[in-house]
Amino acid sequence: LFARGDPIGAIVLLAGERHGPFEPEDLPLAEDLARLVAAAVDTARLYRRAQEAVAARDEFLSIASHELKTPLTSLILHTDGLRAAARRGAAAQVASKADLIRRSADRLTRLVASLLDISRIGAGRLDLEREETDLADIAREVVDRFAEEAQRAGCEVRLDARPAIGLWDPLRLDQVVTNLLSNAIKYGAGAPIDVSVGVRGGRAIVSVRDRGIGIGEADQRRIFQRFERAVSERNYGGFGLGLWIVRQIVEAQGGVVRVESAPGEGSTFTVELDVAVRPPAADETRPPRPSP
Repeated sequence: LFARGDPIGAIVLLAGERHGPFEPEDLPLAEDLARLVAAAVDTARLYRRAQEAVAARDEFLSIASHELKTPLTSLILHTDGLRAAARRGAAAQVASKADLIRRSADRLTRLVASLLDISRIGAGRLDLEREETDLADIAREVVDRFAEEAQRAGCEVRLDARPAIGLWDPLRLDQVVTNLLSNAIKYGAGAPIDVSVGVRGGRAIVSVRDRGIGIGEADQRRIFQRFERAVSERNYGGFGLGLWIVRQIVEAQGGVVRVESAPGEGSTFTVELDVAVRPPAADETRPPRPSP
């Protein structure tokens, strides 16, 4: 059975004793039957894929509308509060509301960036701007950035960062560590989180360990897929894209990402990258990355 030039199966025809052996004139009938069956099987597969795509689209739109609505609602409420506090001349309340607005805006920015990454990765346009990068510096920046959020969640983030230098895209690796640490804070149940960076066996290692709700073995095999999650979307927000984006970025730079976890015992996400550094070719030379 062939569909669009690819083999998809086979039909075996058996002749009974009363029928006798097949004759050459039976072959065209068998070939016609095979073509019809192949077309039916291919059509059924395409229909199933279309149904799955529609279901995935509807689920994503439902999640996206909820996730985008949450920070937007917060922005509106805090903006109204900011205006009211400004009219009263309450400087302390103005500053507090401004901080809340900034956090909501930052969350909205991250959500929009995730949506853009879906488009880029799906179109094969995940551009990498490689330069000599120390993973330890990236980890320190991300941990400092999340200090306030970790404090609000009651998590102590402990960092052990040793030099790990390679030719990577620093902005994309920042995104990897950001997603992993953000997840650790979200699912870490207020327990300490350990972030470590180093080199072992010629590979750069980044590890983020939490002591939270953990992940079952069956879920570990699917959490790196698009729109997949191991928890209910009602209890935890997000698109279910973070780990999928992490895997795409890491694999695009020749690395691997894995998880070790058990329910109730926390999770450890580990990223491994090759530390080999080569001088960039002339056509790869780019101006310095602007400061954020």
